[in-house]
Amino acid sequence: MHWEKNKRKVAPEIIQWFVVQTHKLKNPEPNSLHRRYFSLMRPDERQRLGNFILESWLAQDTIPKYNHEEASKLADQDLAQTRQYVKKYPQYYPDFDEAQYRKSRLNYFLNECLGSASSNKGILAVSAAGCGSEIVAPVERYLKQWYGHRMAQCKALIRMLSWVDHPLAIQLILSTATRFRTKGIQKEAAICADRIAERKGWTRDEMADRTIPTAGFDINGIREIDYGTRKFTARLRSDFSIQIENPNGKTIKNLPAANKAENADDVKAVKKDFSAAKKEVKQVLKHQKERLYEAMCTERTWQFEDWNLYLNNHPIISRFCRGLVWLALEPDTAAPDTTGENHRQPEALNLICSFRPTADRTLTDFDDEPVTLEPNHLVQIAHQSFLSDEHCRLWREHLADYEIEPLFEQLREAECGFALKNDQLREIKDFEGYLINSFKLRSRMNTLGYTRGAAEDGGWFYTYHKNFPGRKLQAVIEFTGNVLPEENRTVGLIQLYFTALKDSHQDDYAYAHRPLKLSELPEVMLTECANDLKLLADDGPGYDEDWEKKTEY
Repeated sequence: MHWEKNKRKVAPEIIQWFVVQTHKLKNPEPNSLHRRYFSLMRPDERQRLGNFILESWLAQDTIPKYNHEEASKLADQDLAQTRQYVKKYPQYYPDFDEAQYRKSRLNYFLNECLGSASSNKGILAVSAAGCGSEIVAPVERYLKQWYGHRMAQCKALIRMLSWVDHPLAIQLILSTATRFRTKGIQKEAAICADRIAERKGWTRDEMADRTIPTAGFDINGIREIDYGTRKFTARLRSDFSIQIENPNGKTIKNLPAANKAENADDVKAVKKDFSAAKKEVKQVLKHQKERLYEAMCTERTWQFEDWNLYLNNHPIISRFCRGLVWLALEPDTAAPDTTGENHRQPEALNLICSFRPTADRTLTDFDDEPVTLEPNHLVQIAHQSFLSDEHCRLWREHLADYEIEPLFEQLREAECGFALKNDQLREIKDFEGYLINSFKLRSRMNTLGYTRGAAEDGGWFYTYHKNFPGRKLQAVIEFTGNVLPEENRTVGLIQLYFTALKDSHQDDYAYAHRPLKLSELPEVMLTECANDLKLLADDGPGYDEDWEKKTEY
């Protein structure tokens, strides 16, 4: 390790005692002294140190308890015992699959760990103080694999990540706070997201806009790759693939090795950085598509000035914007926004026009006429709820003419005819009794962005949830239930309802159980979730009069 300014070596004792000190503090968040000292060290070296500590901690935390042979033996013993129960009580195991059951038990034993590194979580503060974007991927993998087994460690990693001052780290925390399947981890991420926003003086929505990673590409989607004697160019294409050109402008498949006039170590570092940038683009695409869809459902608005700067002029997300139709609105000064989150009811806005950004970042309508907006105009993602059938048709034709694949469906004809004007209605039960396979239900719910509800008595769960933090609302789809570990069985849909999503600092963060009146909900959110329910109904054989008997356990 070296000090960046004078190039002198950092005394090993300094590093050793920083590790000892953070271990004793047992806090994965670095204090101001840690952040200050590590900021004075060479960035590449402090990143290597931070990565080494994180990798060591993760390896120690996940040492397997059983090898494959031992796990197989335990799985066979478990299966033999379960066979006896199946023979004795066949009515409780109508769809028992021996191969599937053994596979699930084998995976269970293979995922058991020998111990835990939770008591050593303090040393993660060194990783937080030293690392950059490279720390995000291993944390994301850990959360996906171990969320159901190692809650304390997942929370420690999120707290560590909240001090990594890189857009990719912030985006992962925001995504986890919004959509993660486990309540405790989601709550921890939400608390960290609010603290980051408070430190920067932003709302959570503003933070999400202003920290979208660029992966090193400029406004035109071009990134220069400097080898010293040669300069290569990477171009982000319309399909988000990356095209590499050599100094002569010829397209090449991969970056070459260093030549004799170039420093091999420097070139290796450049290639590694470019490889990380390609992964960063993929992560941006995944997170931002989900965020834009939520913005449509919650009817979020941007000031045109902010939208143009942070979205339309972003090298990656601007390409998503071109695949969407937007609304230009003039705020009614008599109906000011009182939410503090830039959300307004549509009836409080005057529609100016609908538009789409083009590749040169100018705006056009469906007749290819230019659109000009003022900085204080509001911008909102369009939805068929706010456009006439004729305008929806014209926009569909416009997108088809330019061969633009919409980012997601905005302008489809209404698929559900629910009676939503009833002021007292709190649930949608139009598909009660429609049957569906439980694994197909799970797959569809995951695709649509829902997470499994909390398990209740006997390990049974009965709901799937989708959170909309921008409006502090949660959609809940209820069905007849399944047991954990999940079995592939026939289940029945019951209803869709919405509940209030509490603030992250409140104890009951997940939701209040009382369903809200449908008349109080954003129309787009209600329409989209109702269509989700219809998609589930269409995945099964339909309504069955004996659905209650056929879904009994």
